[in-house]
Amino acid sequence: MQHIDLKISNQASKVSDWISCSFNSVPCPCDSCEFETRCKNENLACKDFLNYVEKADTVWGDRIPTRRLFIKAFLCRNEASLDESEILEIRQLNKQRGVTHRMIADLFYILPETVRKIVGAL
Repeated sequence: MQHIDLKISNQASKVSDWISCSFNSVPCPCDSCEFETRCKNENLACKDFLNYVEKADTVWGDRIPTRRLFIKAFLCRNEASLDESEILEIRQLNKQRGVTHRMIADLFYILPETVRKIVGAL
């Protein structure tokens, strides 16, 4: 039961963070960014955008978009938000030759560190 409560709490927290950033008085860093189209098409985000979402603030200058920052800004999934079947699938994929933690992370919208934690590679 605690697992479910934690999962709901994490999702509610992220939704409220996203809603609060909609009312930011700070202009969105994407408005004048050369990477805006690429980020939308490839599901990427930069540190400026992450700060904008989480803190209603921007630290102008770090505009290198990455998948990792997109996951942090939009999805924020961790091991508590995965069900047993997803965890089992992650462990099975980890045993397959040629499959990296990053590849698994991208499939489940989690960070590679979370994959390492699940498979015991930390």
